[in-house]
Amino acid sequence: MGTKRRYSKLIGRSILDIAMETAIKENQNLRDLNHLNVIFNKFPDQIISIHIKSVSNSQQAIIRFHNDYGVSILPLSPSNGKKYFELLVLKFYGSGFDDFKIAQYATVPEINWVLTDEDILRVCRQVYLLQKREAGSFSPKIAV
Repeated sequence: MGTKRRYSKLIGRSILDIAMETAIKENQNLRDLNHLNVIFNKFPDQIISIHIKSVSNSQQAIIRFHNDYGVSILPLSPSNGKKYFELLVLKFYGSGFDDFKIAQYATVPEINWVLTDEDILRVCRQVYLLQKREAGSFSPKIAV
């Protein structure tokens, strides 16, 4: 059994529980994070960590997958009241929860605006299926 698989089995469902408990201790409002249960239940073996933090009167979830990619999910409510989510595709370069950059040159767009949990699941699936070296491997040819 590989190290990542063993790590996933040891942690199991507690990844989401720990993220939620931490957010509650920090008095964060979790009303916008119902989609995390859906994501975690759909992809439990792909997720290494979930980090929740307050951003602009909302809660941002940063999910890291086993392939060193992840997504940032930020619920937004513009003045017209129609709620949507901003998803950023992330590339992790270290072991910390904030050791990431926006993934560029991947087959998944860097920024996605979606309306439903199904849309969030679709983007998450595309991200966890990325190959480890896919993003950032773009090398433009220079004419000499």
